[in-house]
Amino acid sequence: MSGGSPRNRCARHRERHRNPLVRAAGPGAALTALVLVAACSPGDSVATVAAPAPTAVPSTATPSAAPVVPGADPLAAAAPRGKPSPPRYAVPGAGSRRRAAVPPGREAVTAEGFAARVTSTEEVQLTALNPGEVAGPGVAVHIDFRNGSTSPVDLDGVTVTASTRNGTPAPGSDVPPQSLPTGLLQPGGTATGTYVFQLARGNARTMIVEITTISSPDVLVVRG
Repeated sequence: MSGGSPRNRCARHRERHRNPLVRAAGPGAALTALVLVAACSPGDSVATVAAPAPTAVPSTATPSAAPVVPGADPLAAAAPRGKPSPPRYAVPGAGSRRRAAVPPGREAVTAEGFAARVTSTEEVQLTALNPGEVAGPGVAVHIDFRNGSTSPVDLDGVTVTASTRNGTPAPGSDVPPQSLPTGLLQPGGTATGTYVFQLARGNARTMIVEITTISSPDVLVVRG
């Protein structure tokens, strides 16, 4: 009978278990040999017991995704963050410093030395030249600027707003005689500008004008 007696086959199984090559084959091979040896007890017939070899189970876990915030732009979250832009003070808000109001004809000056003076206000009749423009009564505000600071001031960053004395905003208008200053105003330099607003007649002398610049957090106030 091929394979020899059961006792001989058990002896061969024990020999393989003691063989270093079997131990080197890894945990799966050692476990199989241990089961075969345990099945070969004295006086028993050989039972072929095969332990299943361990198999690798592929992981089904996926990387956790970042929480989705309703209304957020996913591209904005992934965009690289560059150097933050310097604060702009064109619109008075957090961090702005409101200077004491001055009357027309007197200079209002920021802490850095940039000065603005409302030289005159005049009532004008606005003409709508382009779509979206509104015809009607308005006020032209003439302002002189002086740079008394030690650094250039960007006149493109100067913003002028107006309101009635009770605080009702006066919309700005781009129609003549508007004439806005542009470019850099060097230290010691001067410039002039004319700003036009939609405002009912009778408000030119009592209106409030506010002037801001990106060069300073100060809000200059001229009260008629």
